[in-house]
Amino acid sequence: MHSAFPSSEARPCAGSSAMLDDDVCVLRVGDALLQREVREWVIAAATREYEKDCVAPAMILAACTDIRYQTAEDRLAGAPAAVTLRSSRVVLRTFAFDAQLTWLGGEDAAEDDMRVLSMAALATRHGGLMRNRGRGYLQMTIDGDLEGTRRLAGVAAKETTK
Repeated sequence: MHSAFPSSEARPCAGSSAMLDDDVCVLRVGDALLQREVREWVIAAATREYEKDCVAPAMILAACTDIRYQTAEDRLAGAPAAVTLRSSRVVLRTFAFDAQLTWLGGEDAAEDDMRVLSMAALATRHGGLMRNRGRGYLQMTIDGDLEGTRRLAGVAAKETTK
């Protein structure tokens, strides 16, 4: 990011390293939620009028997630190491999430702020927590529009050749 922005322009949006206090950052990223239509369907399915018609939480969980298994490798033998099988529940790749962005201070984002945000969104590819950090594939856009995000970042769209 340094080559695209002087440090004075990137700091208000991205914050400075090792500082996360509110007077430095001007952007708050809200919780990532399933898209509204999916959330409404899940709520409607789980809270139908008659209990026998309700979709069980276990069925909803099975429809939206999968379990990923992994094991450590014994480097000498090249085989799975004993007693190292682990499992993680993961969201299926077909689901999209939305997160509310709030610009603090009551001001709209400046053009440079949107450029920094768009570049960061386009550069993000992996995410996750703890043991599986970086295992999840991400594609981030502004308002769900990949081409619009590229325009905001000043990145030329990929041309398709036949």
